[in-house]
Amino acid sequence: MKMKTKTKTKRHLLLLLLCGWVSTGQATDVIYQDFSNSAFSQYSDKLITTSIDGWVFNQCYYYDFGAYASKKAIHVHNDENNYGYATSPQFGIACNAIIRFSFANTSSANQSTFTISIINNGVFEDGTKSISHSKNSSAATFNQVTHKIYGATETTQIKFTLTSKSKFFALDDIRVTPAEAESLSESATNTVDAAKVADVTLTRTLTGGIWNTLCLPFNVDMTTL
Repeated sequence: MKMKTKTKTKRHLLLLLLCGWVSTGQATDVIYQDFSNSAFSQYSDKLITTSIDGWVFNQCYYYDFGAYASKKAIHVHNDENNYGYATSPQFGIACNAIIRFSFANTSSANQSTFTISIINNGVFEDGTKSISHSKNSSAATFNQVTHKIYGATETTQIKFTLTSKSKFFALDDIRVTPAEAESLSESATNTVDAAKVADVTLTRTLTGGIWNTLCLPFNVDMTTL
């Protein structure tokens, strides 16, 4: 949030917000990976330092996931000396973005912990380059996760790393969508597309010494502010 003094009693409020609207394909995805696609259909054994479609895998399997007999996914494992991981291709563009992915444990007893981390440039919404995930769920449940990424560049990559020994998790449906630049101003007629991932710059005049209202066409959490 930046504050710029206009007069002694009024201020401009300039907000730079990354807004997690649901994308309906209006923005082109930097990365979209459904591991059921044909490029992976030939694999059913362990993927050790294997590269496919720009992805790099270590200590991973590719096979049907639990109760979803027709749903194939990447299973990230480990052995006594190595923790499994899956690393995405480079983004190829500089952008702020939203990343969405699905993960699941292969059984309710197999509660694993893994990290999603940013390689090279960029940070997540909490200002860090790594976030940990763990959720106890049945083998029939995929957990959908969304994170914001700020300051990504052409060489940015995402890495999923298992951190629980003798555990494993399934990973699928990874989508990275760049945010489009949008401006909203109190002095203009603003048209808002409700199905977009966007970087929003908002100009709003506030009167000093009293409470001011602020109405936005999207949700804003305290972390963003």
